[in-house]
Amino acid sequence: MQPIITKLSQKTIASPTYSQPLGNNKVEEKLDNIESQINQLVPKTNSAEIEEILNNQLEIIRQKISNISKQEALSLLTKTQIALNRQLEAIKNESNQLQKVNLLTVETKEDIQQAFEIVKGTTTMINATWEAIKRWKQSGENLTWENLKQQTKKGIGFGKTTYEKLRKIAYIPE
Repeated sequence: MQPIITKLSQKTIASPTYSQPLGNNKVEEKLDNIESQINQLVPKTNSAEIEEILNNQLEIIRQKISNISKQEALSLLTKTQIALNRQLEAIKNESNQLQKVNLLTVETKEDIQQAFEIVKGTTTMINATWEAIKRWKQSGENLTWENLKQQTKKGIGFGKTTYEKLRKIAYIPE
């Protein structure tokens, strides 16, 4: 897989579809910024297909800006950057969600421990969370964030800090 940078970071566009260099620092800066954002979108492992799609999209953008005024090109590039930022944020949110543990289906204390590593949870937090989940499973009640919040008031090791960190690393499907 050839890195996008090798393919995209040309200061003058000399492909068959471009007969003239851009010659505009602002436009070039915007393109460089977009290239950087595209590189962030491409996972570090195994994604030649995604890379190809993104390269094709960048080529389309370059074609569009080669036929419009400098001001229109800057406007298009700014809009493209905004759209890419939204996509990056969506990918980050999806990644964060995938890292969270489903409290309704968690089966082992190790799953809880692994999730707490993200927020640097302590052994006490891990043990208290696991015990709270075990109590919930035995009780036959619905597990909700409100139920867990009530646990923080019972003085059983599952405190407010544990609850707050758990909210960051876990979810309860509705």
